[in-house]
Amino acid sequence: MEEIYPPKLAEFAYVTDGACSEIEIQEKELVIMKCLDWDLTPVTVVAWLSLYMQVSGHSTSKHVSCTRDPFEKRQFSGLSFVQVTQLLDLVTIDINSVMYPYSILAASAMYHFIGSDKAMNASGYRFDQIAQCVSWMTPFAITLKESEYGVVSEVRIFPQVMMDDCHNIQTHSTDLQLLESAQTRLEEIIKETSSPLRTCNFLTPVKEGGRRRSKSESSTSTYYCSDTTSVKDSHS
Repeated sequence: MEEIYPPKLAEFAYVTDGACSEIEIQEKELVIMKCLDWDLTPVTVVAWLSLYMQVSGHSTSKHVSCTRDPFEKRQFSGLSFVQVTQLLDLVTIDINSVMYPYSILAASAMYHFIGSDKAMNASGYRFDQIAQCVSWMTPFAITLKESEYGVVSEVRIFPQVMMDDCHNIQTHSTDLQLLESAQTRLEEIIKETSSPLRTCNFLTPVKEGGRRRSKSESSTSTYYCSDTTSVKDSHS
């Protein structure tokens, strides 16, 4: 949520009824900013998806002017974007999603709905770099497609919203029952393959580029990941 017209500093000081002056608010703001290392605009998973789909759409477009900025206008299908975000909304409420960088989550979700070639070409990842996430995400994608309401089939149009922005309005909902069904499916797959799923033991998302694992962690815990053939079969 963003303020269209953010309140003035004087208004913040006024509502404290004299408890804080404008200077004190500014000093505390500086402390907070330094703690955050001035990192105020983290790239979200949806932002990565928008970038990938724009790159993919631009590379496949046959009617793009060389004199125009390729990012000036939307180059991808709004429906495809909504469908992929529907999957991302489902997987990101699972705690194990924090094991993967946002860029890999976006590429993996794109893999399931748009195709492996486009996902890898747009993201720059090789398949072996996203295979673990793709495999982990597979039960969620299947559950979503088989759910009562299924995948979004059209982008809703809103009178006061520009056509190019309608895909940014979320019209679908993701409930816990759907999440539980996907998690149950994942557990069944793990039991059938006798392949342990690495569970999450931390609550903060990893930074882009991943994190290093200790030798003991690498030897005692693994991600669930089927072979390349089974992952591709699940996509088709």
